[in-house]
Amino acid sequence: MQVLGLETKLEEYLLDMKRDINASENYTELTRRAIKKLGIVDYKSLTRFDIIKILDTLRKSEESDPLHKWIGTYNLYIVILKRFFKWMVIPNVWKI
Repeated sequence: MQVLGLETKLEEYLLDMKRDINASENYTELTRRAIKKLGIVDYKSLTRFDIIKILDTLRKSEESDPLHKWIGTYNLYIVILKRFFKWMVIPNVWKI
């Protein structure tokens, strides 16, 4: 079995997501941006620390975001990344 790069896997994932859950264009683009933030070619080399480092870039200080709106984006990125990695392990996850 050939190991595909992240870009190829990402496009395959987005196609599956669009077909299986009818994701909107905005959600598809957000998903593409979130996964591309990983900036890796081989997802198997990714560690927990790498993901936390990426999520920490979304955090904002109390002064720049007094209403803590960044938390919604942070939580959405967690959902997107969980779905993607779950799909990587179980490619037919939406068909179950």
